Amino acid sequence: MQLDCKSLERENCGDRVEDVERLLANATDRFRARDAAGAETLLRRALAAAPDHAPSLSLLGLIAGRAGRDAECVALLERAVANGAPEQAAAAGLLLGAAHHRAGRKEASVAALRAAVAADPGLAAAQDALASALYAAGDFAAAVDHAERAVALAPQDPGFAGNLAVARNAEGRFAEAAGLCRAALGAGEDPALLNTLGVALKELGDLTAAGAGLERALALSPGFAEALYNLAAVRKDEGRTDEAVRLLREVVALRPDLASARFALVMAHLPPLYRDAAEVELRRADYSAELNVLADYVARVDPAALAAGVGAAQPFHLAYQGRHDDALQRHYGEIVCQAMAAAFPAAAQAAPPRPGERLRIGVVCGYLRDHSVWRLPTRGWVAGLDRSQFELIAFHTGTVCDAETERARALFDRFVQGPLTLADWRGRIVDLQPHALIYPEVGMDPMAAQLAALRLAPAQYGSWGHPSTTGYPTLDFYLSSDAMEPPGAEARYTETLVRLPGLSTICTLPLADASPPARSALGLPDDAVVYWCGQSLYKYLPQHDGVFAEIAARVPNSRFIFIEFPGSAPLTQRFRDRLAEAFARRGLDAERCCAVLPRMGSQAFRAAMGCADVMLDSIGWSGCNSVLDAFARGLPVVTLPGDTMRSRHAAAMLREIGLDRLVCETQADYVETAVALGLDGKARKAASEALADQLPRLNQTTAIAALAQHLIGACRSPAYTTP
Repeated sequence: MQLDCKSLERENCGDRVEDVERLLANATDRFRARDAAGAETLLRRALAAAPDHAPSLSLLGLIAGRAGRDAECVALLERAVANGAPEQAAAAGLLLGAAHHRAGRKEASVAALRAAVAADPGLAAAQDALASALYAAGDFAAAVDHAERAVALAPQDPGFAGNLAVARNAEGRFAEAAGLCRAALGAGEDPALLNTLGVALKELGDLTAAGAGLERALALSPGFAEALYNLAAVRKDEGRTDEAVRLLREVVALRPDLASARFALVMAHLPPLYRDAAEVELRRADYSAELNVLADYVARVDPAALAAGVGAAQPFHLAYQGRHDDALQRHYGEIVCQAMAAAFPAAAQAAPPRPGERLRIGVVCGYLRDHSVWRLPTRGWVAGLDRSQFELIAFHTGTVCDAETERARALFDRFVQGPLTLADWRGRIVDLQPHALIYPEVGMDPMAAQLAALRLAPAQYGSWGHPSTTGYPTLDFYLSSDAMEPPGAEARYTETLVRLPGLSTICTLPLADASPPARSALGLPDDAVVYWCGQSLYKYLPQHDGVFAEIAARVPNSRFIFIEFPGSAPLTQRFRDRLAEAFARRGLDAERCCAVLPRMGSQAFRAAMGCADVMLDSIGWSGCNSVLDAFARGLPVVTLPGDTMRSRHAAAMLREIGLDRLVCETQADYVETAVALGLDGKARKAASEALADQLPRLNQTTAIAALAQHLIGACRSPAYTTP
């Protein structure tokens, strides 16, 4: 029974309380002296006298938990919460939340910590622990709120600041995260803080400082798996591929259950930029071998153990090797889908639509914003489909939103916005029962990669937001452009290829709403012939570097504009070194002929294009949205299509508007066409005028009608419906 110190009937209650408190104090001393057995003996004596004494219950629960007696630990702490004063209940709830967390009971942990915070909102440790539990459960917005409260209550506590920094990193507020870490490190070096700082600095593009901080974290805490993992990511971005692989092998040895590290180890063999053509072949072979190792691992363990790592690292850079990837992608897709199927039960899917019922079409994408995936191909489909036939539902899995997101929101019938956990996204999609799901890209957004590996709708589509077959057996169809696909392309897809007419979607030219800067602002002479080569540097394979030198050798005073590698000065320098070698072979100075501009926003990027005379399309992976940007500026585009869809974007557009003469058949033709335009201002002007006249031909709607017809067939015809 509970003590009732208001009445001193039958026994001397004051003496009992004094005895219990003295026993608790002695037990606490024993516990601090690491005499858990002695402390437990004293606590049991205290509880014999006062069975509901909350502080004694809490300490005994803590001891039971550390001894591995989970059930006893939870029972004792629940009694302490139920019988303690608010401050005591909060302290016990904090321990109870930690006990549930250790046992993997995420929901119970969150519930216990919410109760602790409600009992004593001023307990900073409870606010901080609740923030961590919510973060682990995927409720990032609430996690940030409680992390901010913890720091407000105890601004000098470096641990609380570190947890808020982790949340800021998750929000993409990397500068704030770095500031929090640096301030907290003023109280002394801490490996966890240095690790969080390293993540922020990597995202801010300071790879040198990020690497130094992570190395220091490892010096303080050897075997710190998270720091090893993050240092490997830094080394990969620096182009230090072998070192990244070595570090990830260490992580896997330390944490064999860390699924994200296993995927990262496979993808580490795909560097963003290559030194020479021989390295492409070497890394491709290494990637294939490591993928086989991953498959062997899945065969030996429960595949569900790998599900948590799906999407954390993806074969994004594989497609930039300029090869056909269907066999490798099929192998990867089978591994991923096997893991996800093992981790999640089969979902209830939509019944066939009733006569007259609108088809529910879900679009799952992390880039419903000012991004190439939204601009092409997604926006045209969403804007063009007839709402009398289709109900369009957006599942925006990304966290970044902008003005274009709001425009997108207005185009959909429903708009579900993240962040949500994988389980919550799956639940929301299943609840809305889409007849078909379209994934505009699989290969970049982690959540889309996970969801696409599940069967959540009767008909599921991939598409060319990342133009490569996904390899996923869960995706039935691949929406593509007939004008961009080469003959026989069906054999290169694991999905059924759907060739939508023309460019497959409605193309909307961007507004050229900003005047070009003065050439001098970009370090360019006013009288130079300027070639725009502003694609992502990983599109440029080393075997094509000599093309620029050949053109430069024949066009006096020519300049070539490139854009630096995002967040990696070492990789930008590697590209500069490659250009230097290629130009030196022709007796030319690459530093004089080439300008590598810093990254810039989309408006500034489009404005800078106005300083150029000709766009040279990247060979092997053609520009797409950037080609439309060039068209809007009146720039003629020289292109060399290959035998993959991703190498034929510009060629398809130029042919659609009748400028076939800018589509080359060989590398020699490419050089000749670029040289001719560079030497002949009248030819450039004529091409620019032809662009202006013919651009309306891009805005065809036949592709939308074909898409609608396919969706209707897939959703209404038993011949199309996937079991």
